[in-house]
Amino acid sequence: MKKKITFIVPTNKDGGGNRWSFMLASNLANKDNYDIDFIMPNYKNFTNIYSLNKKVKLITYKPQNNLKIISIFKFIIFLKKNISEDRTIVVSDPILSIFMFFFKNKVIRNVASDDYNLFNFTKYKFTGIVRIYKILTFFSFHYKNVKFVFNSVYTYKCIYSKMSIPFFFNNKNPIIIAPFIDNKYLTIPINDKINRENSIVIFPRKHNSKGFKMISDLNNSGAFTKLGIKKIYLVFNKSEHLNAFENDSFTLVNPKNDEEIINILDKSICFISTSSSEGFGLPPIEAMSRKCIPIIVDAGGTSSFCHNLYNCLI
Repeated sequence: MKKKITFIVPTNKDGGGNRWSFMLASNLANKDNYDIDFIMPNYKNFTNIYSLNKKVKLITYKPQNNLKIISIFKFIIFLKKNISEDRTIVVSDPILSIFMFFFKNKVIRNVASDDYNLFNFTKYKFTGIVRIYKILTFFSFHYKNVKFVFNSVYTYKCIYSKMSIPFFFNNKNPIIIAPFIDNKYLTIPINDKINRENSIVIFPRKHNSKGFKMISDLNNSGAFTKLGIKKIYLVFNKSEHLNAFENDSFTLVNPKNDEEIINILDKSICFISTSSSEGFGLPPIEAMSRKCIPIIVDAGGTSSFCHNLYNCLI
């Protein structure tokens, strides 16, 4: 009998949780004993570089222009209609995870960050919305139908420190599965004689904890010019809307696939990450795989694999 699994993602945009879901669903679909469905809203203003195995049954939901909370409930109703109770649900998104009590299904939740504090750094910080979110998130870690998978020991400890006794008893031996790096980063030959540019590459994000303002301030101060840096590549999805940085100081790259990202990493002498909070942090590993030196902030989850003066600069 085939194992029936349905993956749910909240949008079709780039992101660690989405990458994990796309890649895992595609790999499981190659196995004869798996029946894989993949459900996502099809937001036209979001795109990503991921692709699904043709063996995966893709089910898309056309969202309507409602208030966000109404849209979420409509999506949950859509999910209830399209997921039979004999299927296991796999979900990464913390907000969708809150609503898993609506389902009788077995649920596997991929915890990719400190979900409890995920929205502390946004415009919602000083409103009651964050408090409500935290209360609901706390309860979501005690649902009896949910099994947890963590992307790092750091992420597990962040969640464990905020939870209560029932959570501990159910997760004495946590399942830790690190994110996947696409084989393209490892199988495309690296030319050791490549003439790298005096350039750096950054994956900027709007979230305050990602610290991109630090790069902007350094650039404005002339620090990169003094170091002889000729180009600063900003690799990001168009949905990030980083219009403020569309100037001659930066070379913007909106990649359509991993090969385009690899090409930039192969050109650059170093990859810089100013993120102060990562559940794991895959981009530094992708940079390492291309011999592009990662210069990073100690972001918590990166301590799983980043060792100063050995494989990166912290």
